[in-house]
Amino acid sequence: MKFKRIILLLSLYLIVLQIQAQWQLVMQEGGNIYSLVEQNDVMFAGTQFGIFKSDDGGVTWVEANNGLTNTVVHPMLVNGTRLFAGTEAGVFISDDGGDNWTESNQGLIISKINSFLLTDDGIYTGTDDQGIFYSTDNGENWIAKNNGLSNMSVKTMVSHIGRLFAGTDGAGVFYSDNLGESWIQSNNGLTSWFISHLTSKDDKLFVSTNYKFYISETNGLSWNALNTPFDYEVLCSVNYSDYMFVGTNGDGVAYTTDYGQTWTLWNEGLTNKNMYCIEIFDNYVWSACCCGYGLYKRLLPKVIGLEQKNDDYNLTVYPNPANQFLNIKFDTKIDKIRIVNMFGSTIRIVNTDASPLCRLDVQALTSGIYILEMQTKKGVLIKKVLVRH
Repeated sequence: MKFKRIILLLSLYLIVLQIQAQWQLVMQEGGNIYSLVEQNDVMFAGTQFGIFKSDDGGVTWVEANNGLTNTVVHPMLVNGTRLFAGTEAGVFISDDGGDNWTESNQGLIISKINSFLLTDDGIYTGTDDQGIFYSTDNGENWIAKNNGLSNMSVKTMVSHIGRLFAGTDGAGVFYSDNLGESWIQSNNGLTSWFISHLTSKDDKLFVSTNYKFYISETNGLSWNALNTPFDYEVLCSVNYSDYMFVGTNGDGVAYTTDYGQTWTLWNEGLTNKNMYCIEIFDNYVWSACCCGYGLYKRLLPKVIGLEQKNDDYNLTVYPNPANQFLNIKFDTKIDKIRIVNMFGSTIRIVNTDASPLCRLDVQALTSGIYILEMQTKKGVLIKKVLVRH
């Protein structure tokens, strides 16, 4: 009987890993979901029908639209205690965690907001037909910065090695070396000038057109096309360790660990492959599809399978199985513990600064297998536990 129980538990654990190693649907509110940000452990989603927020790791979402006069929210930005929402009627700001929003368009010609860029010098926003605006006072006032731009539809912006870049919808890429006071067109190597996304990783710069994905190793002065397994334009990207994840407008999510020389398609579990945004929060990659197909999450590749390394970090979890309390012993502080059930859903998030021993109450959990994801300064550790009442 004991051997059969071990086999059963092992089988269930493998099912858990298989579930977590694919995309899991976590939200379908909002129609199209265009952006994701996090502030003080609260997640915000900018959507076709306004802003939704979650304070329990994406388990539940509530509307946060008080004060918004336009609820089509495209980019969002966090700068300290202030939240920014870019709508089809300009910029709105919140200083109370999204509970209330006020219009902040002083000096900005009202237009659809396509992008935000936060730099050490200020905040830039790219608009759909009025070019670029710049704020040095955290969004209170905006100044147009369009000298040299031949196209006022600015889809995307990025800062890379002291240089600002703007991608336009028809005139390609522009760069500025003087905080946006003047812009220079830089399309050498590009076969299309319709830009959908700009991003950077380490000393490499990347741009997506409606045909190809390009890399620049000359800080944007020339571009070379990359061979990719996707045929659609890249709309979003995020970096994590060696990884660069991209979301495409038809081929789902892919990642590279060698600056685009090789790629892995990463779509298991997705029901739609038009990805509008992609971010990383709490050891998960989060990405949202178009057309109401929802927001998905998936464990980072380096998180899956970390349990085998726990012994290297002096981690002990006991008793296991547990029916009342779990004791977690580690040689440094554990900042946060996420409890995930066998279906990949987050059951509870515990913030703790206990060291070297943390005691976790599991009496309210139903009997079954759970995964503990423990955030520490040394990284994320994974531990399988059995709760049995």
